[in-house]
Amino acid sequence: MVHIMKKHALIVVVFVLLALLALSCEKELPGSLNANQSPRTRLWISSEGTLNETLSKQHLYYYGEDPDGFITGYLIAIGDSSFRGVTAVPAPDTLTYIWTTRTDTVISFPLRKLRDSITVFVRAVDNHFVPGNMPSHSFVKGFPNPYWDKDSNGFYSPGDVYLTALPAAADPRGAVQRIPIVNTPPNVQFAMSPGDNPVTIEQPETTFTATTFSWVGSDDDGNQTLKSYRLALNDTTNPANWYELPSSAFNKDPKEADTVKVMLYVKRQDSDNAGATVDAEVYTGVIGNLQRQQGTLKNLKLNAENVLYVEAKDLAGEYS
Repeated sequence: MVHIMKKHALIVVVFVLLALLALSCEKELPGSLNANQSPRTRLWISSEGTLNETLSKQHLYYYGEDPDGFITGYLIAIGDSSFRGVTAVPAPDTLTYIWTTRTDTVISFPLRKLRDSITVFVRAVDNHFVPGNMPSHSFVKGFPNPYWDKDSNGFYSPGDVYLTALPAAADPRGAVQRIPIVNTPPNVQFAMSPGDNPVTIEQPETTFTATTFSWVGSDDDGNQTLKSYRLALNDTTNPANWYELPSSAFNKDPKEADTVKVMLYVKRQDSDNAGATVDAEVYTGVIGNLQRQQGTLKNLKLNAENVLYVEAKDLAGEYS
């Protein structure tokens, strides 16, 4: 009898264990899939609470978190001062985004006045969106029906590609940071000679009445903010002596510092008047492809020492 009771007890224990196992299996295998969860985005820049005024060129860092997947990339947009006080992606979303797979970027904000306020928007994108052949730095816009703006013309046109999976994959709120910025004056210096020991390229002690100068202009706010250069001979106190050259006259590359070449030329009939003060014509470019600019540079003294002054001007109106 004892042996039979132990056998029955063992059967009961086995039955209870099987029942518990069946219940646990039922919890592990639900009958329906969970809906996709949106990612969240974090954005930061070196600060102590409220940002102080800073340079318009900034190194931004950001990352995303997705509870049910992984991050495939980010959408970054820049808003002007009209977005002051905005704490989330605007609705309707008219921003123009840049697509990137990096978690940091250096941005030169478009600064056109002495002080301004720029708002940065970053939206993490999870793996429900596959970029395919869309490369980094592509333009994306048009939420809630976003498209890859392949020709960067600001509106949908033939050849652009709708990104139907992107709205559900992007962080709907995004990370937002307002950055107050102050303009940095541009820089200009006369060109240096090539080689291991460069020196400033200077004119010979005596030159004819056709002479060429070269200088380099740059701006910490981005070289695309260089607007013009102004020149003066000998006397800078008289505003009429300044001659302004637009930066566009030099076919500049916005990504590179300006290397400017200017030739000053005095006509033969004027150069014969030894000791006179005359005007000089201004040419840009290189020999064989010189372009005469409108106007002349005043106050060139023949048979005497002359001093050339050069200043760079940026879009905010500040001079070097």
